[in-house]
Amino acid sequence: MSEFRQYEVTPQAAVQGRDLGLGEFAASRIARMARRSAPVTHKLGNRRFEEFVLKLDGSSVVAIARLQPLRRHVRRSPEPTPPPPPVRKRLSLPQKK
Repeated sequence: MSEFRQYEVTPQAAVQGRDLGLGEFAASRIARMARRSAPVTHKLGNRRFEEFVLKLDGSSVVAIARLQPLRRHVRRSPEPTPPPPPVRKRLSLPQKK
């Protein structure tokens, strides 16, 4: 037996996990996520694992949601830059002798 707490995943949470793209074995993945999650204060749940928020009730996972990821590495096409301003020549003042 593992020293970690064992979590039970409700059927609704398993369906939510499959809808979020966790695959065929969503229930076991969600239980593992719950074991490794950290406490968090959020309107969608009370535990967080990477970009997922889990709603736990005792030792049961009752809901799972994906947070909107931060878009740090999005490459955008550069906007056209305006042409540089024309270079003005400096007027030289007559030098005193």
